[in-house]
Amino acid sequence: MNDSSSISRSRAARRRIGRVWLPALVALAAWAAPLQAQATTFTVRNNCSYTVYPGIYPASTFQNGGWTLAPGATSVFAVASGSVGRLWGRTGCNSASPAQCTTGSCGGTGLQCAGTTGQPNTSLFEWNINANGTDWYDVSYVDAVDNPVGVTVSNASCLSPSTCNSAVISSCPADLRSGSVCLSPCTRYNTDEFCCRGAFGTPDTCVVSNWAASAQTYVNNVHNLCPRQYSYAYDEVAGGALHT
Repeated sequence: MNDSSSISRSRAARRRIGRVWLPALVALAAWAAPLQAQATTFTVRNNCSYTVYPGIYPASTFQNGGWTLAPGATSVFAVASGSVGRLWGRTGCNSASPAQCTTGSCGGTGLQCAGTTGQPNTSLFEWNINANGTDWYDVSYVDAVDNPVGVTVSNASCLSPSTCNSAVISSCPADLRSGSVCLSPCTRYNTDEFCCRGAFGTPDTCVVSNWAASAQTYVNNVHNLCPRQYSYAYDEVAGGALHT
């Protein structure tokens, strides 16, 4: 996989991150709770009926970047102040080294991604902790939807939307389907227009209403079924501006 292309796409979303925290305890759910100034506690819970294999970047965050999470199981770890990272819920991983997964495969050793990021066919949870005194976070489907992701924040003054529905996958346009995954138009077609780059690399030129019907449907499905979650790089209206 090309780590740099996946990272650059999500960086585009993260620049606007000063926005989002997202919902939906339908599949993989994450809770972030601010502690003292130096760290934030994450609790990751698998609300799926099947095992997921969280991948995490950077590797130093937890378990050298990857582990197994059974249905209903949780993992708790601290994220240091200043950390910028991402977490994704891999599915269908085998015992190879590195593990080969149906979604979100990374490099590394076994299930440990060890500083590598996942292939762009998976949902992402992204964070930037204590950026000038503020924690930023978002859920991004800029690459794909393989698991609906939900986030609840312990700070009562923050919004904790949790209304993502698995129908965002079942209602995926036919041309964007890849097995059980709904690929974004950017991942499926890799065009400047759908990836909001080149001549389309600004909020004013990346215009969803000019996209093909199936690409518009992908965006609309995320907006309707997973409010306040990113569906494309400049999805500021949906992404909002949520933070702790």
